[in-house]
This record gives sequence, C-alpha cells and structure tokens, in this order.
Amino acid sequence: MKLRKKFNKVTAWILTCILFFTMAFSITSEAYGEGYTHAKQFKNCHIYNGIDVSTWNKQIDWNAVKASGIDFAFIKVGGRGWGSAGTLYHDSRALENLKGAKAAGIKIGVYFFSQAITEKEAAEEAQYTINYLHTYGISIDLPIAMDFEYASDSPTGGRLRTANLTREQATNVCLAFCSYVATRGYTPMVYANKSMLTNDMNASTIASRYPIWLAQYKSTATYTGAYSYWQYTNSGMVPGIEGRVDMNFYYSTDGSFSSKINIPVPTGETAPADAKIVYATHIQTYGWEKEETYDGGISGTVGQAKRLEAIKIRNNTGIEGSVEYQVHCQSFGWMDWTMDGDIAGLTGLAKRLEAIRIRLTGQLAEQYDVYYRVQCQTYGWLDWAKNGQTAGSPDSAYIRSRLSLLKKAAWHRATLQRCMCLR
Repeated sequence: MKLRKKFNKVTAWILTCILFFTMAFSITSEAYGEGYTHAKQFKNCHIYNGIDVSTWNKQIDWNAVKASGIDFAFIKVGGRGWGSAGTLYHDSRALENLKGAKAAGIKIGVYFFSQAITEKEAAEEAQYTINYLHTYGISIDLPIAMDFEYASDSPTGGRLRTANLTREQATNVCLAFCSYVATRGYTPMVYANKSMLTNDMNASTIASRYPIWLAQYKSTATYTGAYSYWQYTNSGMVPGIEGRVDMNFYYSTDGSFSSKINIPVPTGETAPADAKIVYATHIQTYGWEKEETYDGGISGTVGQAKRLEAIKIRNNTGIEGSVEYQVHCQSFGWMDWTMDGDIAGLTGLAKRLEAIRIRLTGQLAEQYDVYYRVQCQTYGWLDWAKNGQTAGSPDSAYIRSRLSLLKKAAWHRATLQRCMCLR
C-alpha cells in the first residue's frame, strides 16, 4: 500500500510488559544536585531535593534549611546496637528534628538503623518506630524506612554482617519490617547501598511491593534495579546545618509526595533505531524477555500456558507525546496508569495480567489512534479495543496482547484487516 507522507502507518504488537530505555539525561536541580545525571526513566518525573539527618548533625536551623531549597527530610528515630545484644535505642535529637522540620514546612519521613537478623527482630524495629511516632503525636508525609546496612563503626561490620544471612533470609527480614509498617497504615521503604541491593538480598522481590531508597555516591547511579529515592552523597553542604550532610533526590511520578511505586531502571535497548513502537513482557517462570519486540512482532509465549505478569512499552516514533497504559492485575484490580517504559503489573508475586487499557497523549494522540487486542486462555483473540477502552476482562487468565498504532484516516478498517493477518 502506498502511503502519503502525511499518513504514515506504524504497527506494533505488545504483550503485557513494559520496556525501558537505558539512556541518561542531565538535569540540574534548582538549588542542589548540580552535576548529577539522572537515568532516562525519570525524564517525566518531578525531582525533589532532600536530606537525611540524625544526632550527628547536631542542632539544625530548619527554617534556614527550608529557605535554601530543601523539600524533604528523613529523620532518624532510632536504631539497634550493632553488638551481640542488639539493644534498641532512640536518636537523641529525633523529636527536636521532627518538630523543627515540620514547623518549617519540610516534608518528613523517618528511618530506623536496623541490625535485625530475624523476621521477629525486624517487626520489633518497625513497632518501635511507629510507637515512637504515636507517643509524641508526630504525623509524617513520607515512608518509614528500614536502614538495612552493615555497621561501618564496627570492625566486624556488626551483628548483621556476622550473621551471614542468605539472600533469602535478608530479603525476608526486610519484608517483615515492611509488612508490619504497611499493616499499621504507613508506607514502608528499604534503604540500602548498591552492593547490598545487588549481592545480599533479592531486591527485585522487595521492589515489586515497596519503595527502594538507593545509596550510591556517584555522579550517575549505576544500580540496575528499581528505586524511588537516591542518596547521592554524604558530603552535602546545606545552610542551617553544621558540617556535611547526606543529600537525596526523590523522583515523583505525579509531582506529589504520595507515590508508593518504584520507578524501574531500563533493561537496555535491543530494538533497531528505526523501530516505532517497542515493548517487552515479563513471563511466568521466564522473567523479562531478553530482547525487545517491535513493530508487529509477537511478544510472549504461544501454546505454553504461561501467564503474563507485567508489561512495558515505549514510544520510539520521535513524535511528542506519550504512550500511557493501565493493567488489571489478579487480586489487585486496576492499577495506576503508567507511561513510556515504566512497568505496569507486578513481578515476583505470581499474579497474572487480566486486562489492559492503552491511550496516547500530546501530538502522538493528535496524529494516531491506538488499537489493541488480547488473547485469553480458552477464549483466544478477543475483539479490538482502542484509545483507552478495555481489552480483556477481570479473571481472564494468561492474556497476550497486540497493539497497532494507526494514523488517523479513513482507511482504518483496511489497515486493521492487515494487522489481523500478522500473527
């Protein structure tokens, strides 16, 4: 079919997963973070500047901190001793810092320095933190973080290091802390450095449920997992604080401080540069596909009864605008809309995708309609949906989907017929 330049056609098939870019872009914060580079998955995020403090930062002039451009602060409430006894303690300036930051209009969260080596101890630490907040009537805006790290002051690395936990044991300890916090109505989070996240726990399992706070002191984070906060240096200088202080970025998907979802790091680009719509899926037992699928290829498995658990899609047309998508996940229902390479769905929880909605924004939406359909176990391929309509239905297992991006024109039906032939 000959197409006029004005009416170019792009077709693409998608399964249920979302794919990411691995390119980075530079962004300079208004007051802090100059010279640091953020990965491209954060290109649509609002980036907030923050600090984390404890008694070691001495008395703080919180009004001066706020005036300097600091948006948020994580404040140490307490910790567990790194000796064998593992005694719990509170930070001597915790209440002073909590009240001072809050009065200055700074968003606050808290953290607990953990040395938990059992799930019971982790829950105990979570309970201690929440009881402290309740005792003094402190309300917080941000998560309660479990500071999961070896004790740098100890020649042995502390009781957490000497316990020699397996990856699974360490993961379960973190999940126990988070689970307790969540059941009490707070948002939990796990803080750890790149080495801990990569080598000492199953971080992807934690990240599929709770936010991650990454610690890596480089100008560009090289951690390849998902995270929402990045502690990028321990040598920041902030008016109102004597000496150096830890500095952080928060990546907000909607401009608020209410996001509870990690922003995944791209797995890399494997599709050709001229591919238009690119996608990948997370498949039961197989995980993420090693190669991207693009422009009409089928992503996922056929005839193996493997559920799709997540999807990622990216717009590679070069046209301004986004591809936004929403999935219905087993047990969880409709999840929040995601866009441009972010993960839609859940990994590590054995939950299938049951339906999907896709829509376009910006100039992309002005020039194109998006058509998509899903294949459900027992039912086969269902009818086409378009522009935000639902494809699939709750309780439909093992869906596969196909996506067609069509230029708005009178020949949609003819083009659609061709799409249906491209199995």
